[in-house]
Amino acid sequence: MILTCKRCGNANPLEASFCFFDGQLLQNSNNPSPTKNPELAIPFVFPDGRKCISFDELVLTILDEWDESKKLLKDGSFARFFQKIGRPDLSVRAEKCRVFPDADLGVDELINCLPVSIDLKPELQTEIERINLGISKPGTDRDLYIQLKNTGLGMIKGSAVIECPDFWITLGDGSGTNEKSLHFINEFKLHIRIQGKRLRASDKPLNAKITIETNGGSREVLITAEVPVLPFSKGCLAGAISPRKLASLAKVNPKDAGKLFEDNSVQEWYKSNGWTYPVPGPAASGVAAVQQFFEALGLVEAPQVFIEPRSHECSGYPGDKINLAFTVFSSEKRHVYAHATNTSDTPWIICKPTDSEKNRAVISVEVVIPDSPPGQVEGRINIFSNGGKVFRPRIYLSILGSAKLLPPPLPELKSSRSESSNSLNLDEATDFNELKPNKFQGMPAIVLGSLLLLGIFIAITRDVLSFSKPMEKNEAISRVLKAEKPDMNPLVFLTFNETDTQVSFGAGLTAKPTGGKAKANNVGTQEAHMSFCIHTKPTDKNSKAKRLMRDSDGFTNNSVTRINGNDWFFGQGPLKFREKASQEFILEANKHYNGRWLKMKQLIAESEAPFLGKGYTSVWAMTNPSVEITQSLRIIPGAQTNKLDTVLVRYRIENRGNKNLTIGFRTLLDTFIGSNDGVPFLIPGDSELCSSSKIMNGAGVPDFLQALENNDLNNPGTVANLSLLNPGLEKPSKLTLGCWPDYRLEKILNDGDKCKEGFTLWDVPVAKINTLNPADSAVTMYWEPTLILPFKTREVGYSYGLGTFAGSQGQGQLALTAGGSFAPNGEFTLTAYVSGHTSKDTLDLTIPDGFKLIEGSVKTSLRDSQSKYAISWKLKAPSSEGDFPFKIQSSKNFKEEIEIRIRKAILGGVFG
Repeated sequence: MILTCKRCGNANPLEASFCFFDGQLLQNSNNPSPTKNPELAIPFVFPDGRKCISFDELVLTILDEWDESKKLLKDGSFARFFQKIGRPDLSVRAEKCRVFPDADLGVDELINCLPVSIDLKPELQTEIERINLGISKPGTDRDLYIQLKNTGLGMIKGSAVIECPDFWITLGDGSGTNEKSLHFINEFKLHIRIQGKRLRASDKPLNAKITIETNGGSREVLITAEVPVLPFSKGCLAGAISPRKLASLAKVNPKDAGKLFEDNSVQEWYKSNGWTYPVPGPAASGVAAVQQFFEALGLVEAPQVFIEPRSHECSGYPGDKINLAFTVFSSEKRHVYAHATNTSDTPWIICKPTDSEKNRAVISVEVVIPDSPPGQVEGRINIFSNGGKVFRPRIYLSILGSAKLLPPPLPELKSSRSESSNSLNLDEATDFNELKPNKFQGMPAIVLGSLLLLGIFIAITRDVLSFSKPMEKNEAISRVLKAEKPDMNPLVFLTFNETDTQVSFGAGLTAKPTGGKAKANNVGTQEAHMSFCIHTKPTDKNSKAKRLMRDSDGFTNNSVTRINGNDWFFGQGPLKFREKASQEFILEANKHYNGRWLKMKQLIAESEAPFLGKGYTSVWAMTNPSVEITQSLRIIPGAQTNKLDTVLVRYRIENRGNKNLTIGFRTLLDTFIGSNDGVPFLIPGDSELCSSSKIMNGAGVPDFLQALENNDLNNPGTVANLSLLNPGLEKPSKLTLGCWPDYRLEKILNDGDKCKEGFTLWDVPVAKINTLNPADSAVTMYWEPTLILPFKTREVGYSYGLGTFAGSQGQGQLALTAGGSFAPNGEFTLTAYVSGHTSKDTLDLTIPDGFKLIEGSVKTSLRDSQSKYAISWKLKAPSSEGDFPFKIQSSKNFKEEIEIRIRKAILGGVFG
C-alpha cells in the first residue's frame, strides 16, 4: 500500500509522515497523524536574533522579515538548515526555490511547501473603487497611483488589465501597456498614466475600467474623465462645437471660411480637442480648402480629376535650373486642390506652392540639374489631389555634360602713377608664373582674343575627356565586383493598379472591369488597391515584354486577411456606386472592406551593398481591429542567375491595437507566362507536371514552383520561378494550384458560389486548371491565422521572377533546374526534365564533392512516357561558398549540366 500526496500527487511509503517530494503533511490512518505544527529539531535563528522553534513560527517570521528571507534563500541558508534537521525533502525544495529568477516568487513557493497549521491565504484590498479625474485637457499627461494592500497571509499574485476603447489610460511609464502582472506581500502602488495625446474631447464622459485578478480575490476600479469640447472661436465659424456644425457654418459662408482653413486655424482647433484632422497634407487655398474639408468628412463626393502632362522631358548642364508645371483639372465645375512632394532619392526636384483657380490647380516644379556624369536620370513627384487621388508623374532629365567651364579669367586692369594706363597685372590666383607689370604693355587685342579661344578649347577638351575617360580602380576590387556584382539593369519591371477602376457587378456579387464578360446589374468604382503585375523586359529589339500575371496591373490578383475569424480584403477600399443600387446591395458588397492607404507606392532606391534593384512600399491601415499591413516589393538578383530578374514580395502585418489578435493572410496569383494562361507547374519531388490541381499543406508545401512557357526543352521560352522559401519570411502553411476562381465555376463546383474572381474571399475553391476553355491557372498561398500580441508583427511573403534552366546540351531530351536554399549548409532541390526515353534507360547524376544527397539516387531508372516528366534530388550544400557543376547523363548518351552558386544569404533584414 502507498500514500498519495494530495498536493503533488506523488506516491510515498505507508510509514511516511511527510511527502518526500514537497514536504506536505500526509494523512495516514495506520500511522498516528503528526502534529501539523511540528517543532524544529533545532531553532532557526534569523540574522537579527529572532528564533523560530516551529514551522509556524518560521513561516510567520519569513513573512515579517521578507527581504532578509530572500537573502537567506539565495545564499542557501534554508537549504542547509533543512538538511541539518533531517528534512532532505525540504532541502531539495529550498534548493529549487533558490534558483528562481524572481526571489519573491522563490520564497513564496518555499513557505507554501512547509508543514504548517496556519492558513496561508492572502486577501486583496483596494483603498478606492472609483476615481473621477474631473476635467482633463488633451495633450497633458497625468500620473496617479492605486494603493493595493494584502490583509491576509501569503503573497498576492495576479494581474491588472485595463479595459479602455481609446487606450487613453495605460499601466506604467511612457507609452505604457494595457496589462501588467503583479505580486507583493504587504502593499503595492499600481502606477496609472493618463495619455494626454489620446484624450479626445466629447460631450460624454470617458470611461475606463481596471480589473485586478489575484489569488487573494478580484477588484475593479472605475475611472472617469471629462474632456469638454472647446468651441471654435474665430470668424464666421465661431461657436462650432463639432466638425459637422463647423461644416454647416462653412457652407453658409465658404469664402470667409476658406481663410480659416488656409491659415490652419481649423487644424489647430482639431488639435486642441485631441481630434485627428481628417485632411492629409497642407490646406488648399480659398474655397478649395472648404471643398477639401468636406471631402475628407465624406459630406460631398470628390470630382474626377486628371493630370496634364503625364511626364516632362528636359535637359541641361549641371547647375542649370529648369521650371516645369503640371496641371490637375476636372471637367466638373467644382474646386480642385493639389499639393506636391518629391521623393527622398530626387533632391534635384523642388516642388513649389500650388496655384489654384476653380476647377484646376497648377503645380510648379523647379529642376536643379545635379553635378553628375553625363547621361539620363529619372525622377517622380507625388501630387495629392481631390478624393485622395495620387498622381506620380515622371520627369526625365538628360545631363549634357560636366559643369559648364568658363575660360580662364582675363588679367585685371589696375592703375598706377608710375605705370602707363595699359599696364596689366595678373591676379595672384592665376596659375601663370609671376610676371612683371610691363610684360603686357601694349598687348595687341589679338593676343587677348587668343587667350579667350584657348580657354574655350580647354573647356571643350575637358568635357570630352571627362565623359570618355574611365575611372581607375584597384585591380583586386575590380575583379571582385566583376565576379559578384549583378548586372544592375533589371530584367523585370512592375506595374500597379494605382488608378480607380470601373467594375460591373453581376449576380452573387461577381465583379469584373466593365470590359469583362460578367453580366452587369450594377456599376461601381473600385479605388486603386495597389495590386501589381510583374513583366519581363524585352531581350532585344525584336522581342516584347511578357507578363508573369494575367492582368497588366494585377487587377485579377487579390489578397485577404483573416482577423479573429473575419475576412477583410487587403488594399481594397469600399466600392462606390454611381448608378442606382439598392441599399441592401451596397451593404452586402462592402461588408468585407475595412481600411485605407496611408502610403502608396513609395520608392525604395537601388542599393549596392547589398546589390538590390528598385522597390516600392505601400501601407494599408485598418480600424476595429487596428492592424497595419505594409506591402513591400523589391527587384532582387536571382540566387543562381545573379541578375535582377526576381521580385521579392513581403507583407509585414502589425497588431496596432491593445488586444491580442489572431491574424492570417492569403494571396491569390492569376499566373500567366508569356502568352500562356494555363501552364502546368513543376512541383519538386513530383514526377508529373501538375496540369490539373493540387492542395499542399504544412511540410508538403514545396520550396519552389516552376513553369515553362513552351512545352519544348530546346525552346522553353520564359521560365517562371515562384520561391516560397525566403530569408526572414514565413513559408506558406498551405498552397493550392488550380483554376482561377472564374464566376462560371459556380455552376460546376459544389462550392462554386465562393468563386468571385478578383473579389474572392479567404477560401478559394480548387478546380482543375483546364476546367474552363481556355485553361486558366492560379496559385493560392495561405499563411494560416496565428496569435499576434499588441504591437507585435508577423512577416510573410514570396519571390517571383525568372527561373534557372539549363537545356542547351540536352537536345530536347534533358534539362536541369534547381530551387531552394543556396546558402552554405542550405538544402535545395535539383530537378531534371526528361523526354524521349524509355523504361530501358537510366539516368546518372554526378554530384560535386562536399554535397550530401538527402533524397533520390545517383542512378535512376527512367520510364516510358509520351510527354516530359521530372526527376528530383534533395541535396545539402557544403559549408563553403563557390560555384559547383552538376551533371546528368542518360544511357542514351544525352547530357546536361548546370552550375550551382552557393553564397551566404544577403537579404535577411535588408529588404524594405
